[in-house]
Amino acid sequence: IYLGAAFSFTTDMDLWLDSLEQNFHLPTVFIYGLRGALSFVPRVKQEIKTIRVAALMRVVKIAPYSPQLFLKSILISLRWSERLSTAMISHGFTENAPRTHFKEISIKKSDIFIAGILILLMQFSLLFF
Repeated sequence: IYLGAAFSFTTDMDLWLDSLEQNFHLPTVFIYGLRGALSFVPRVKQEIKTIRVAALMRVVKIAPYSPQLFLKSILISLRWSERLSTAMISHGFTENAPRTHFKEISIKKSDIFIAGILILLMQFSLLFF
């Protein structure tokens, strides 16, 4: 858990997704789906606050686990995702077309070596502690 938290707090998600696409050859559609989902997170948080304030103005208290809150936020997210896919298509995105990259990301041998050492150290620490 700590390793995952350290990775997620210290890594730029755009660079990580670019690396996954270029070096590990993940499908472009999957990468852009992750980018869209990550960009929706702050917007969904703000939308939930807006829904709660609107409900309070009608003197209705919505609990954090309320199905009404989930349904409204899911419907808004679906509308956003449809708009995003329409925008991508209108900008010429096609699923299996070859792509060029503005910034090429390469993995050096030293990066692979350091990652391997860290994994081995973690395994040994789990065995002996």
